Amino acid sequence: MAKKETRNGSCHKRVNGIINHGTKYSVEEVALHNRAEDAWVIVASRVYDITKFLDIHPGGAEIMLDYLGQDVTEILSSIDPHVHSRVAYELLSDYYLGVIEGANIEEKVSHWGEWGSRTHYYPTFDLLPVGRDDLAEQHRFDFKGYHEEDLVDWNKAILPQVGKLGKQYEKWVHSPVDKKLRLFPHDFFEIFSYCPWYTVPMWSLVVGVILSGVLLWTLIEYCLHRFLFHACPPPDSPILITLHFLIHGQHHKVPFDPGRLVFPPVPATAFVIPLYLSLAIFGNFGRLVFVGGLVGYVAYDCIHYYLHHGSPAQGSYFKGLKTYHVAHHFVRQDKGFGISSKLWDIPFNTLPPRA
Repeated sequence: MAKKETRNGSCHKRVNGIINHGTKYSVEEVALHNRAEDAWVIVASRVYDITKFLDIHPGGAEIMLDYLGQDVTEILSSIDPHVHSRVAYELLSDYYLGVIEGANIEEKVSHWGEWGSRTHYYPTFDLLPVGRDDLAEQHRFDFKGYHEEDLVDWNKAILPQVGKLGKQYEKWVHSPVDKKLRLFPHDFFEIFSYCPWYTVPMWSLVVGVILSGVLLWTLIEYCLHRFLFHACPPPDSPILITLHFLIHGQHHKVPFDPGRLVFPPVPATAFVIPLYLSLAIFGNFGRLVFVGGLVGYVAYDCIHYYLHHGSPAQGSYFKGLKTYHVAHHFVRQDKGFGISSKLWDIPFNTLPPRA
């Protein structure tokens, strides 16, 4: 006995060559299922529950709404509103429920081909629209004797199986199914192969927020350098003079000392912690901005060191930035407060000469 189940749980049984088509329904009973939330149709005296198929129908759900609860055999075999290939009948078979009571299904075999690959009789070409050149391409595969369920095991990872399909691969890959696909046997690889539609815009948003944090850091970098590090201490205040030298004056006095160039991590926390607490008020959005700011800070320190001790190529971005920073140290200390870029010197009119 052969038993073939559909996604709706119904099945055909073949016993000694005789096919049992399952549950029988009246036309009136099918007609009651005429809503998008409960959608049945009749095709060649067979009943299908296409509720779950509406949203993925290639022609759109709205085109089917007027025909729910009805016999759509002629519509499927016409070219209006669009042509239905053999693939449409392959997909339809997954939603099989049973047959219309009183219908002699066996009499339709002469018009509906052989026992199909997924519990369905397919229409022979005399029932499909003719006179269309493009149909020859749509039906270029001979599906006689083709049995989808015999080729792969959908309960296992598919990728290791497809290489063994050989000459059946072309037919198989061009026969769409409505199933959940698992590619890899191992969860680690499977996680990275699956991508819901919202993943890309979500990651784009995350990256965008992080980049806004980087941009925010460039402004903080400029403001700290200009308004704090270059604040002139009162000449009559030894404490403020000493504090200024500790924070930034030492770097201007010994700009060639590599150990007195970047801001040490421990005192840097005095700036980082208040910034984090301020941004954390805005939840995860603020934390992502902080991550971007931290990336900007690390880039700033690395770029600052490179501008002092690196040798950028002539005409490169960093060569121009090095010339600009050298001017800040040796020509105009009251200009050129950007380190990783000149971005904020432009609107605040603090570019050094020839920068």
